[in-house]
Amino acid sequence: MGIKRGQSVQPGMFLAEVSGQPVFALPGAFPFYRDLTMGDRGEDVDQLHKGLKAAGYAPEQMGEEITPSTQRALERLLTDRGYSTDLLQSTARVGDYDETGAGDGESGLVIPRGLFVVLGDLPAAVVDVSSKVGDSLDETSTLFTVADGTLVLSASIATVQAADVTPHQAVTFTVGDHDEELTGTVSGVEPDPDNPDLSTITITPDAPLPAESVGTDARAAVVTASSDGPVLFVPISAVRSDSTDAAYVLLAPREGIGDETTPERHAVTVVEVIDGAAVLEESTAPAEGTEVIVSQTGEGSGPEGQDPGGDGES
Repeated sequence: MGIKRGQSVQPGMFLAEVSGQPVFALPGAFPFYRDLTMGDRGEDVDQLHKGLKAAGYAPEQMGEEITPSTQRALERLLTDRGYSTDLLQSTARVGDYDETGAGDGESGLVIPRGLFVVLGDLPAAVVDVSSKVGDSLDETSTLFTVADGTLVLSASIATVQAADVTPHQAVTFTVGDHDEELTGTVSGVEPDPDNPDLSTITITPDAPLPAESVGTDARAAVVTASSDGPVLFVPISAVRSDSTDAAYVLLAPREGIGDETTPERHAVTVVEVIDGAAVLEESTAPAEGTEVIVSQTGEGSGPEGQDPGGDGES
């Protein structure tokens, strides 16, 4: 095998040798379905020419016909990678084309369809190598697997937290041993079919990841909500509502203020709820550091018949 996991596959790259024949990568829309020889025409010929051009071996004559310039381009590709041009020879009789396309005589050119693996989008990252030198292969054998297109990240998250994650949210992440913080967006959120307590989020990076990132660990942070500046918040368990659905909090009695024992009711407007905390509209929030009632221990003398319990801070 000529490739390793994490490598970037480029047009014309040597991938493997199978029974003495090299295999190269070419971009294209479909696999080559026939061996080609001099004078053959068709979309597969056009794909071959465009792929050779992408690899830096453009024939002098492009288009949908195999010509001597196609043969010369292929011979350069083979010799540059240490292979004999005899791989393109056969005893089959075909037209011997000159540069104008007219021909008479014999040519031994045969371009084996197995000479190239066609990939839809190059460069592509190698994500797995399934075979090694000496393995016996058949038509169903897998030599390697590539990621065709943009590399994405897959991360696990608790299902209760996944409820706050939606597509297009901003993400920061690091990959492998690198400390550089990268950015991306959430492109999908799916429950884990094997574990109801976990979900999987898919992250699309803002900039393409290098092929060597394949298979490495990553750590991501999803921004579920943000503000333009500092905000005041209280535990969500501190927010109550009355019969009109107006929200309020109970301010804990302050020490040293006469005989005051009844909590003060303070109307608030909740802007957002984040991880068990209620973000309050600044104009309605209690002063920073104010203690609020976050639990109840039974009936008592508080507003609406509620007895203050534990305290929290805003």
